[in-house]
Amino acid sequence: MQTEWMTELDKQLRRGKHVLLYGNVEDRYEHKGGYDTLNECLNAYFLDRGYLGVIHYDIAEEGRIVPNTATQHFRAFNNVVNIREHLIRGKDKPVAVVFEYADRMSENPQQQREQERKDLILLKKTFTEAQRLEATKLKENSELPIEQLSGRCNCMIFVASSLQSMPSWFYQDHPSLALIRIPRPEAQQREDFIELNFDKFVHETVSDSEKKRICQAFIDNTEDLTISDMISISRTARSEHRFCSSVQEMKDLIFYYRYGAMDDPWERFNREKIQDAHKEISKRVIGQENAVTSIVNMLKHANVGITMSPSSGSGGGGKPKGVFFFVGPTGVGKTELAKALAQQIFGDENRMHRFDMSEYAEKHAAEKLTGSPPGYVGYEEGGQLTNYVRENPFSILLFDEIEKANSAVLDKFLQILEDGRLTDGKGLTVYFNQSIIIFTSNIGAETLSEIEGMDNITNESPTYEKIRQHFYSEVQKHFVEGLGRPEIFNRLGNNILGFDLLRPMHIKGIFKKFMRNLETSASVHGYKLAYKTANGDVTHNAEESTLCQWIIDIMKQRENLIYGGRRIRVRMEEKIEQPLAGWVFDNAPSAGTTLTLDFKDNQLTIE
Repeated sequence: MQTEWMTELDKQLRRGKHVLLYGNVEDRYEHKGGYDTLNECLNAYFLDRGYLGVIHYDIAEEGRIVPNTATQHFRAFNNVVNIREHLIRGKDKPVAVVFEYADRMSENPQQQREQERKDLILLKKTFTEAQRLEATKLKENSELPIEQLSGRCNCMIFVASSLQSMPSWFYQDHPSLALIRIPRPEAQQREDFIELNFDKFVHETVSDSEKKRICQAFIDNTEDLTISDMISISRTARSEHRFCSSVQEMKDLIFYYRYGAMDDPWERFNREKIQDAHKEISKRVIGQENAVTSIVNMLKHANVGITMSPSSGSGGGGKPKGVFFFVGPTGVGKTELAKALAQQIFGDENRMHRFDMSEYAEKHAAEKLTGSPPGYVGYEEGGQLTNYVRENPFSILLFDEIEKANSAVLDKFLQILEDGRLTDGKGLTVYFNQSIIIFTSNIGAETLSEIEGMDNITNESPTYEKIRQHFYSEVQKHFVEGLGRPEIFNRLGNNILGFDLLRPMHIKGIFKKFMRNLETSASVHGYKLAYKTANGDVTHNAEESTLCQWIIDIMKQRENLIYGGRRIRVRMEEKIEQPLAGWVFDNAPSAGTTLTLDFKDNQLTIE
């Protein structure tokens, strides 16, 4: 089956034009029941149409000709001047010239050296001076009908993988030069490939109905791959004995080709770990029962894998594993929950990748996520988001303070939320079906004081439902009324998780968590920590200490409580961590010493 770009190539050449082919030019293409390189396809095309020879020229090897017997007609073709002579004078010697690596004919597309500029100018002059050919002459060496041979000329084909690496003055807006992009294989080409090569992937014993499902899985999961990639997958199936007998095995084979023997955390994340997840996460995220429950439910869903989303295989396609919009007051555990989730899934909280959306406030900042378009500075570097996900398909992506992002940046997220994919500046598709997307926001925090009961925060007042509804309404108002983007709000749907205020009953738990970290750090340096109680006894339980009572007392103040756990940490660093470190430095106690901490007159004492 002839692809669209091949049909367009034939059409333009029959109009007497020269052609610049760019894009996926180093792949293989369906040709006469098999798959050949671009050079092989072009050679066959021109020779079938009566051309006496095809000259191939590049700056490394200069000229060579196909077939070898054509050298009797075209003896000199080792430079642009020689080649031009054949093109403009060879009425009786039809010839096509393929300029390979045309995007490397000049070192700098913005400024050419003298010889580079001369060569390109000569070739551009040849666009209009190339010799027109008579169909009857071509017919002497062609079996095709004469109507398919008319209108042609001695032509040039320029092959460039990167259009923007060529000087724009050379190819733009010339009536005798057609630009044709060769895309990566479309669905029909992928279907043709698997039908031609089915026996190289699949066991003979597979039923006809299962064969159809396996073929469809191949088509769905190879969307951004080349034919060369698909040939390599078939070789992998044969050489490593990974023949497929089910849809899942086909998805696994493609996944294995994409990522190698990469450990799939979703397979490793078994039932027992999920059952323990609520307890483990709650140790780090204090007082956010609803948010923790929602996260654990997502883990259950991701582990089971049952979904209404199409193409949800591991190879590509399908929505993200989870999408959440964390909104609430500052310092109540939004980022901490994302870190705790990364710890549960990957065993390392640093596997959460954070994007500070305050850096994406300008309209042009959208290009930072996916990469600059062709012809612009930074194109070759790609996008920060697409590059990361391509290299780390299993990801927790945290987009912090999403309300600060420009509206153009938000457009990038619509495609991710809808079908789990994003196309970068180079035209390559990146899939997010193995990722968890988390947006965080403080939208509505500045108007919290309007809620009844905020002047005296207790364990019961204001109720969590009032807090949740406040933040939900503020998020809706921001996207629908403020930005005029109801479609973004609709995509978020039930994924908006309102975080509760820090309640007095949670202070002790947060204090205990931070003190546990301090105790662990002290033990690494050879020290143990003990604490004084209010009646002067010594205890190893930080919750019974005078330090704990001190933090409870100061956090009763509304100006502290509304800043959440972050304020607890700041005050503990100021009054406990820093004085402890200073005392150890000054006194240099020996390893194994137990340091007994007490809090008197608003300052730490150590024995």
